[in-house]
Order: sequence, then C-alpha cells, then structure tokens
Amino acid sequence: MLALLTLTAFSCDQKQVNPSAPVTFKFALLNSVGENVTTFRAGEAVIFSFKIINNSNEDLFLKQSSLDTEEFFKVYRIETAEGNRKISMGKPYKSIFCTYQLGVLVPANGTLHLELPWMPDDDYHTKHFCSFEKNTPLPKGTYKTGFSSSFEFMKGPNSYKTDALNFNIDFEIK
Repeated sequence: MLALLTLTAFSCDQKQVNPSAPVTFKFALLNSVGENVTTFRAGEAVIFSFKIINNSNEDLFLKQSSLDTEEFFKVYRIETAEGNRKISMGKPYKSIFCTYQLGVLVPANGTLHLELPWMPDDDYHTKHFCSFEKNTPLPKGTYKTGFSSSFEFMKGPNSYKTDALNFNIDFEIK
C-alpha cells in the first residue's frame, strides 16, 4: 500500500503518492484558454482535466478497472446553502477506455491526460473517451464535481495500488 501526501489548491485537486510509485494526480476545471478556474460565465466552456503524471524513469501502466467511471467528471448542482441537496447534471461522456487492455500507458517522465469539455463539438476527438453526451450549457448556479478511486499501476512484474483518493472541485456558473 502506498503512503499518501495530499495537496489542495483552489481549482486544482492534486495528490501525490510515495517514491516507490512516484505518481502525481491533478484534477482541474479549465476555461477555453487552459487556465484553472472555478468561476465560469454562463455559456463559457467548462473543460474537465485529469492528469496522472509519472515522475519516474520507467513506464507505468494504469489498470483500466481502477478508475471509478460512474462518478468521474460527473457534475452535481448544489441546491441549498448548506450544500446538502445535490441534483445530478450528468457527465460529458458515455464511455471511457472503450477497448479493453490490461492497462493504459503512463510514460516514463510523462503524463496520461484525460481532458474533455462539458459540451464536446460534433467533431471533437480524443483517444480515451469514445462516446460523448449531448449536454446543454450548465445554467447559472453552484456546482460540484469529484470522484474517489484507488489507482493500481503495473511496472514490470510489480504492481502498486494507492489508497482511495478523493478529488473534489466546487465551481460556479455566473
């Protein structure tokens, strides 16, 4: 089991595991110019970004089954000031990792980047998401997105598994 050091920033939820599997995770919401933000104007692009950064000199493979795809990039509208009433608004994709492989490459000193806008254009293409939702713009309001997952990595004959990590971002559409 890997030890865990947690770092949190305003619009970016970042976590790092210990040096036996030196991986950093970054979950952020981006605007159309790639800036980490938590406040968007009505109709402005909301782009979900999740990065797994391999800080080692060896390739790692993420087991596909270790990512919780039910909550990944899912959006909830917060309906009360206390934040205790959440309404699911959905997520921007229908399927992820559509071809079964034992693992997805996280290259040595490189990044596995999963990025998807809330409303992908008809001609939007990405390597890891194979079908998208036809979402409408999020109305003005307060929202939350996040997920929890343990991540299992394979490196040669060895495998490493993180404890359950929680990624959460609160954001607003004005």
